[in-house]
Amino acid sequence: MSRLTPIPVITIDIDAFDDDDSGRVILHPVIRAEAGGYSLGTLALNEMPDLHRLRARIDEFIFNNNIPMDEQESLNLKPPYTDIIAGYLAGYRPMNRDNFNVKGMEVRTSQEIILDLADMVDIELNEVAAAMSWLGYKTCVIDHKVGWLLGRSEASE
Repeated sequence: MSRLTPIPVITIDIDAFDDDDSGRVILHPVIRAEAGGYSLGTLALNEMPDLHRLRARIDEFIFNNNIPMDEQESLNLKPPYTDIIAGYLAGYRPMNRDNFNVKGMEVRTSQEIILDLADMVDIELNEVAAAMSWLGYKTCVIDHKVGWLLGRSEASE
């Protein structure tokens, strides 16, 4: 079945609002949709956690109405914190575990990555795993240590 309308582009931005009553800055998620050069509408939520409520209502609506996914649409979305982890791994590249070389590679656990990034983000093991997999890194076991196989790029050697 082909679409009758263009696929919408949906963006989520954050607007800051100075609340004079509390003296706090409140971050509002703002969701915009457009297709074919035309706005389909804007939705502004009160606070960031309201995004979870919106997602729950959308999932409930999809389930209750048995709405099929468009087969042509790829939902290979970048996991949260992927850009931060990619920056952290700037001196490394994904490697194949079949040709492990101690001089050019190392194994780092998700927990080690979390500890290294603790001053920047509050990230969990599954979030590290999702981002590392999305970036193309593979797991490896070396000396009973299970972790991510990191190849040193030539610039970092």
